[in-house]
Amino acid sequence: MSSNKWKHASEKRKLIENSSIRKSISSFIAEVY
Repeated sequence: MSSNKWKHASEKRKLIENSSIRKSISSFIAEVY
């Protein structure tokens, strides 16, 4: 159960990292154009 909770936390962190990367890419594109 604890390992499953850790897995869920890692997936959530991955999702947050992906959203932050997407945000930085969109801001970079906005600066370019």
